[in-house]
Amino acid sequence: MLDRASTLDAMPNLTLQTKHLLAMVPLSSNNEVLDGTWMDWVRKVNRGVPVGLDFLRGYPQNAALDKAEMAVQQLWAYLWLSYRLPESFPMAEDARGLVEPWVEAVDLHLRGHKRQGAARTAGNAAWYRAGAVRRRF
Repeated sequence: MLDRASTLDAMPNLTLQTKHLLAMVPLSSNNEVLDGTWMDWVRKVNRGVPVGLDFLRGYPQNAALDKAEMAVQQLWAYLWLSYRLPESFPMAEDARGLVEPWVEAVDLHLRGHKRQGAARTAGNAAWYRAGAVRRRF
């Protein structure tokens, strides 16, 4: 949060309340993509430009698990901000409609219904390799 605070301090057009809200966004700063999304949003809010949903890439049904999880995090953070800064995040209804397909994509991966890697077999986790996991009794 301190890294975010120093970034936000450099934004001249943001009120203290807006800086606080942007610092508290539930979006990981330990991930390059998510941190980049956050930075893009901060710059747009600072310039007074409404934030759209252009951060979404691809389609849920084609997305890898990590991409689908990031999309869900971004959409929830967008919705979180849309309640607090509706003039800057005006596409809340569209975002709400997009959450379910992305959550479903994550769910399909976790249930084993989507291919995640070359050694993937139905019903086994992506990290499972025959013989790699041995039971010890």
